[in-house]
Amino acid sequence: MQQRSGLKTRAARREHWRQVIEAAERSGETIRGYCQRQGIHTSHYYYWRRRLQQDEPEVSRKQSGKFVLVGAAGMGTAEAAAMELLVGRGWRLRIGAGVEESALRVVLGALAAQS
Repeated sequence: MQQRSGLKTRAARREHWRQVIEAAERSGETIRGYCQRQGIHTSHYYYWRRRLQQDEPEVSRKQSGKFVLVGAAGMGTAEAAAMELLVGRGWRLRIGAGVEESALRVVLGALAAQS
């Protein structure tokens, strides 16, 4: 019986941190700023982000370098047109609707050079 209680606690802890990480990413703040405002140690945030990423299925990790269109429920039309590019190393590149094509090409070229 003790093990089941531990599993529930572990699952609840994972879910809590999954929600914290998603909220931090949606906030648009720096991780440091978000953690400070929430009273969270940044080392705990990064530990759990890494741990939860390791739990992702292999298929999900293989697709991390592909374009992913992020839904924008409840946002205005200008914000809804924005995209988010998930790049290796856990980076996220948020691309606004009004970005110039030439600037985007420079950024994508720099990211490709680092791969």
